[in-house]
Amino acid sequence: MNNHPRLPCIMSLHAVAFFFVVMGLLSPSTGAANSPSSKEPSVFSQPVASTKSQQQLRTIATQLQKVKVLRASFEQRKTIKVLSRPLVSHGTFLFARSVGVYWKTQTPFPAALLLTPKGLTEKDPNTGKNLPSSGSKTLMKAMSQMFVAILSVDIEKLSTMFVLHLQGTPQSWILGLKPKANGMKRFLRHIVLQGGNTVQLVQIAEANGDQTEYKISKVQTSPPKLTPAERKLFR
Repeated sequence: MNNHPRLPCIMSLHAVAFFFVVMGLLSPSTGAANSPSSKEPSVFSQPVASTKSQQQLRTIATQLQKVKVLRASFEQRKTIKVLSRPLVSHGTFLFARSVGVYWKTQTPFPAALLLTPKGLTEKDPNTGKNLPSSGSKTLMKAMSQMFVAILSVDIEKLSTMFVLHLQGTPQSWILGLKPKANGMKRFLRHIVLQGGNTVQLVQIAEANGDQTEYKISKVQTSPPKLTPAERKLFR
């Protein structure tokens, strides 16, 4: 059987699966290697502890919540220590607050995912039909909710799992996330989010030294509601 059509799903699911591991719901088959020593981003010298930083974080959260629908392109660059070149993929995504995320990888292989509060569904990128999944519905739901929390910068949910660090202003901010639980620290060093009115960059540093970066571009927030064609994507 030709398994090549499934390869894009592995690539587009990387971030979701990673957060799945971070949540302690999935254990890797091998232990993570110790992280090489390297300088951390400067945002981690500024924890959200003072009244001023907490107020600033609330201002940013309120600002982000104003965006109800977001359409954008992404570049995913996965750097693995044992590979000489990073793995790069490109695509688009549609984010609708309280509805979910439709994530579509276009290159190097087409793939589509639908992430909602109810769970994660793999879609045929050409027909839009649901593809069969062998994963646990409970675990898929947890994966989906975590991915959406990261993409939407849901401060309430993120603060239950991470120590928050903040740098910059509401117009140009950097949010650093460090795992609280020791179990998480075995797999994750930190996550860095960067943006203004919307998220523009997501960087994930794993404990084994691998890194993933998502650059978000061509952001559109108008129209502020899903179009009829877009609503069909969430079915």
